[in-house]
Amino acid sequence: MIDSKLLVTAKSSDGAPYDVWGVWIPRKGDNAIFTMEVAATYEADVTAELFQKNYDEAGDGVSAGVSMSFAASSGPLRQSITKTGAKELVRFKLTIAPGSRLTDGEFGWFLFRFLQPVWFEAVKV
Repeated sequence: MIDSKLLVTAKSSDGAPYDVWGVWIPRKGDNAIFTMEVAATYEADVTAELFQKNYDEAGDGVSAGVSMSFAASSGPLRQSITKTGAKELVRFKLTIAPGSRLTDGEFGWFLFRFLQPVWFEAVKV
């Protein structure tokens, strides 16, 4: 079983989203499929963007150019993205913002889990 994680956001006067960074995952193949499932959500908009870097690079890495988004009011409960040509390390940046129907001081939340990544090699013909 893969444990779910809970993100909570509060509506404030500036309405600014905040970022939560995942841990670095070592590459286990040239390409990967990442899947995120939403167990439950209430008035929280979330975007999960994949970042990557090599071992010898410092910092937060660079965007891998793929992401998935979940809206507070609707949308799929499971999404997958495929990354081809991954660098040596990958991780997700989750950006959570309060839904538009919340009033100041109210909380939105997002209960989710990532499934194990599927790593695979490129096939050359």
